[in-house]
Amino acid sequence: MTWLLCVLLSLSSFGQEVDYVKWKVKDSLPSTQYLEINHKDIASLTELQLIALSNSAVTYISVKRMSASDFETLYPYLPKQVVYLEFQNSKFQEWPAQLTFPSSVSVVDMPKAEVSYIPEAFCSLQNLEKIILWGSNVGKLPTCLQDLQFLKQIDLDGVQFNIEEHAALKEIFSEQGILLSPPCNCDFEDAD
Repeated sequence: MTWLLCVLLSLSSFGQEVDYVKWKVKDSLPSTQYLEINHKDIASLTELQLIALSNSAVTYISVKRMSASDFETLYPYLPKQVVYLEFQNSKFQEWPAQLTFPSSVSVVDMPKAEVSYIPEAFCSLQNLEKIILWGSNVGKLPTCLQDLQFLKQIDLDGVQFNIEEHAALKEIFSEQGILLSPPCNCDFEDAD
């Protein structure tokens, strides 16, 4: 409940009326701007439902615990005007080879994601303002992210980096407002 309240409060920053609906895919797509899809329902989406989603007015999409096959099914049908993508606890470890997101995306919110890297495809998101990856397995970011004009925050809080990685990330992404936990002593050597 607290999470939903935080989401609703953050959505008000878009200056839009909040109308957050959980889509039960057995029903027709609701006319709403904010949509939550149960990861278990993605496999049962029909081609007509996916097309309806891609042509909808949805600007915020939330899917929790999404698998690789769920993501492969959904991402080609993201609406052209989607602004906020939330894939909390995503269970996929590899990105599709031909990944493309709508250019309107300004926030990618993937806390506790299993992926270990962010692909260079993110560098084509010219409107990207924020990447939220706290508590995830992400250890690699493409340096081309520093060229994104509007990117103002990369949240890697709760992700462990050794002292050298920590310093390198702070230097490379100094203008993007990178959030990092203190560095760890992660380079343990075998004491045999």
